[in-house]
Amino acid sequence: MKRDRLPEVPPIPAAHTMRRCLSILFFAFLMGCASAPPVPLPATTDFDDNPKARETYLKAYTRGYRAGLSGEYSVWDGPNNIIAEAFAMGWSDGQIAARLDEHRKFIERMKLDK
Repeated sequence: MKRDRLPEVPPIPAAHTMRRCLSILFFAFLMGCASAPPVPLPATTDFDDNPKARETYLKAYTRGYRAGLSGEYSVWDGPNNIIAEAFAMGWSDGQIAARLDEHRKFIERMKLDK
């Protein structure tokens, strides 16, 4: 039994391949930017009197909030200074806030379903 040969496929031009790759990366970037939820930052923190610690707290809060939405859980144990404490507290406070927000949204959906 003789096997048929597959037809030869012409090579794809490099410019076309590069354009396709860049398009895919661009749309993936846009989807990533669009999917990040806004993080409701607290108006006051325990670190308001220290600008560096407050900045660290709010950055960690944002990261912790997003991690909390995804179900990620972390415990921080690091050096004992004000910046490390601000980071650890910001992260955990952000996680808690995200979970509370998700819980509130779930309760609202349950009320609407009735």
